[in-house]
Amino acid sequence: MGIKLYRMSGKTIAIIRGSRPNVVSFYEKFERFKVKYISASFKSFDHKSTKKNFEFINLPYYNFLKFDPARLITQYGNLSFAFIKNLEEHLGGVDIINISDTYYFSNLQAVNWALKNKVPIVTVVWCTIPNHITTWFPPYSFITKKIVEATDLFILRSRTTLKFSDSLNIPRSKTKVIYKGIDLQKFSPSPVTSHRSQITILFTGNLSRAKGLDDLLCVFEELRRHYKDLRLIVAGSGEMREQVKRLSLSSTSVEFRGFVPYKRLPDLYREADIYCAPSKDAKIFGIKYWEEYFSYTLMEAQASSLPIVSTHSGGICEEVGDGNLLVAQGDTDALKTALESLILDKNKREKIGRQNRARAEKFFDEKIQAQRTEEAILKLL
Repeated sequence: MGIKLYRMSGKTIAIIRGSRPNVVSFYEKFERFKVKYISASFKSFDHKSTKKNFEFINLPYYNFLKFDPARLITQYGNLSFAFIKNLEEHLGGVDIINISDTYYFSNLQAVNWALKNKVPIVTVVWCTIPNHITTWFPPYSFITKKIVEATDLFILRSRTTLKFSDSLNIPRSKTKVIYKGIDLQKFSPSPVTSHRSQITILFTGNLSRAKGLDDLLCVFEELRRHYKDLRLIVAGSGEMREQVKRLSLSSTSVEFRGFVPYKRLPDLYREADIYCAPSKDAKIFGIKYWEEYFSYTLMEAQASSLPIVSTHSGGICEEVGDGNLLVAQGDTDALKTALESLILDKNKREKIGRQNRARAEKFFDEKIQAQRTEEAILKLL
């Protein structure tokens, strides 16, 4: 599919998001809007864009209470009792507001401004859990209710997300499913065919039990007893950081890379032969509050022509399709068997890898997906 060329619409859209480079990159692909990308974070962040129609603004969060109650259960993040300092000053003159998810305090701030100024609202939704805890647990439920009532268009990042939107009785006429995308030029297979005998398994992202890292470490230790030329690379940060770091110091087969900057991620994927993401649902008091919605890492792995071993969690089945190896959550025996089948069969690895690259080109090209997102938004104006 080619990229159509359009004239600028003359309209300005405010994108209110975090400062992740892969998110910024997606909205830089907008062509018909003038984009005012407002990045909110607890630390200063700068981004230099070469696009004339793209303005990047980084604003600080602030806690309107003397403490953040969300810190009792998590780190600073989406659940924080935080607004964006001086946000309203930067929204003047915009024609449409684009927020992500339904329960952030800062999104309520943006929606209040939009309602006051009669500006349309687009809400991007990733959540795939019906009746998610934020839809009934205050104060997040109050925010969700107001955002759902105020939103003119919901862009769902997977078909699985319809489970969430349907549970809120959001009319399907107000929803449109459009996948996110990544830069397929950056994330691409290595141009050099490797003849190394060592097989490398890669894990990237949040170093947590919810991501299944504990299962992978357990299984890898068993696999190493049978396959000496086996290496595990772990990159990222999170609750299991120190555990992985200690393991890497005591084992020559485990390499801990820590946090890897976005610009270096493509080369990291090219070091690997297998990508493993054994995610598990996360619960509190028996209530599921997280599952793997739609992962950037799985898109990046597919674009890099890596075969994937993952689990049946959230939107993973939809994201990776039928060609990869998916096992039940927490089933370490099945995880070991799946990894072993790829370790032993180079042709199988390469075949799945080629299929994954083709899948990424079909579904996850950020230029095409950004164009589709932009077209859907323009229909509101």
